[in-house]
Amino acid sequence: MTPRRCPRTGAGRGNAAIEFALLLPLFLYVLYALVSFAIMFGAQHLMTLAAAEGARASLQYQPAEDMDAALALRSTRACSTAIAFVDWIQERTANSVSCETQTSACTHDAELMCLQLTLTYPYRAVPLLPAVPLADTLVPEQLRSSATVQMSPMSLSDAAGRGIPVPGAHA
Repeated sequence: MTPRRCPRTGAGRGNAAIEFALLLPLFLYVLYALVSFAIMFGAQHLMTLAAAEGARASLQYQPAEDMDAALALRSTRACSTAIAFVDWIQERTANSVSCETQTSACTHDAELMCLQLTLTYPYRAVPLLPAVPLADTLVPEQLRSSATVQMSPMSLSDAAGRGIPVPGAHA
C-alpha cells in the first residue's frame, strides 16, 4: 500500500518565503558584525606590527653630536617607520593614527636607555567601517599598541664613538 499524500492547501503556501524574509536581515546583521570585528582586529594586528617595526627602526644609527640629539633623531625615525606601516589605516581615516615616543633609563638596568613607541588610533571616533547598531558598545574607544627597545648610551652619538664621555655612561 502506498502512503497517501495530502494535497497542499492554500493556507500553508509561502511559509518558507516568510521565514526566509524574517531570518535574512538577522543573518546579514551577524555577517556584517563578523566582518567589521575582523577588520578591527586586523587593524590592531597591523598596529602591533607597526609599533614593533618602528621600535626596531630606532635602533639604526643616526649621526648626532650628543645623546639627546641622537635620541630625538631615533624617535623621529621610529615614528616615521611606524606610521608608514599603517598607511592602509591612514588613507581610510584621514591620518588618525598618532605616534608618541618616550625615552628614559630602563627600569631593569639604569645604564641602558629605553625608547617606548606607542601608536594610538581612535577607532570609535573614526572607524574603518560604520558601526553595527546595538554592537557599537563592544567596539573599543581606541586601539593602542606599543613596543619598547633598549639602547646602550655608548652607541647613541658620535661623541661616544670618539671617546668623549657620555653622561650616565661608565668608563
